[in-house]
Amino acid sequence: MKKPFLIFTFLIASTFNLSAQNNSIPQTIAQQKAAKNIAMEWIKLFYEVDNTDALLNISKIPFAVSNEQILNSESELKTLYKKIINGKSEITASKISSEVYSSRYEIIDKCIPINVLIIMVTLVETDSDNETFSRSIGVSVELSGNNVKIIGLTDK
Repeated sequence: MKKPFLIFTFLIASTFNLSAQNNSIPQTIAQQKAAKNIAMEWIKLFYEVDNTDALLNISKIPFAVSNEQILNSESELKTLYKKIINGKSEITASKISSEVYSSRYEIIDKCIPINVLIIMVTLVETDSDNETFSRSIGVSVELSGNNVKIIGLTDK
């Protein structure tokens, strides 16, 4: 009785695994590197420059925040960036690393498919009390030809 159940479970799991792999979008190594580079640049701008204009230059509207909110104007995005910059107080990032987390096609409101690569950026931070902690931020990067732009973030 257990053997048929295990075989059935394996077949179902294999089917889901195969379909999940088919939903993944292959990118070239150059595209993955470009996406990781822009995600790292974007994070470093919060810590090193505090320049909202530089952040806006590598971002694109509409901009998704934690899959809960869509910012549809540059002024909304600039307000978000200022809030993040003002909220980081005296935290410094001593180590920043990134990895490709996932990829997918998304359909935006005009039914235009876009290639999105999710880059997970991990920060090791030190606060003003010299306490060290780490956190990860998911950065959504749109790959469109030679254009690479940040189109969203999540810290969940």
